[in-house]
Amino acid sequence: MQEPLRRHHLRLAARRPRAPHPCCTTPRPSPLAISLSEFRPGPKITDPAALKSEALDLVRGWPSDLLAVMQSTPEGAVVRTPLVDRWLWLGQAPSASRGGCVVLAGDAWQPMTPNLGQGACCALEDAVVLASRLAPAVGHGSSRHGGSPRRGS
Repeated sequence: MQEPLRRHHLRLAARRPRAPHPCCTTPRPSPLAISLSEFRPGPKITDPAALKSEALDLVRGWPSDLLAVMQSTPEGAVVRTPLVDRWLWLGQAPSASRGGCVVLAGDAWQPMTPNLGQGACCALEDAVVLASRLAPAVGHGSSRHGGSPRRGS
């Protein structure tokens, strides 16, 4: 395998009559991995050999350099994740906090497809929702411990 192919992010989209099946390889410090993301019903396939076979089937007829990369990828390095939509507005998503002091935001909490690059946008939307939820607790600047807010430190 050529070294430049190991360093570059290859994003590919195999098109089928039903729906697109994005397939991408991502750089890692160790061997290359293949990630399949799809949107279709059916049983979950977990067999590594079957996953690699399906990945190769999706890119049949593509450039030989890509096929060589995918064929040399170990079966255990092929991962399948479902494509899912994320909730957009407050009230449509389950709570990102269970009453503790940790809140998840952005792509740490919202499931999203890896091919849209929407993680930062989602994080900004979540920041707005988080601020709107924290605003009542902050009120007009008074703390619940009786002190006044600190302005500029």
